Amino acid sequence: DIIKKAIRNINNLLEDPRLKGKVQIELVAFSGGTEAYKKGSEYEAALKALVDKGVLVVQCLNTLKERKIEKTELFDFIGYVPTGNGELVIRAADGWIIVKP
Repeated sequence: DIIKKAIRNINNLLEDPRLKGKVQIELVAFSGGTEAYKKGSEYEAALKALVDKGVLVVQCLNTLKERKIEKTELFDFIGYVPTGNGELVIRAADGWIIVKP
């Protein structure tokens, strides 16, 4: 599935000897990706491991509003951004590369 693929891609990037210690990574969830951040999801350990490796794991607040999801339903180790697409636009403008699984 796409979430497993994204997590695998991030871990591969973190272990690439050419980039190790030289990249900052942010995983932005919005729309259907929000399900991965819900308490009880199968991705908790993998996402927590990414956070422990310095990956920013963030959720779009607009999606929560649209889907009537409370922050309390999500893992407590994630961050929040006003809009997922807005975060991507801002990061791209700052020179970040956007990689989709």
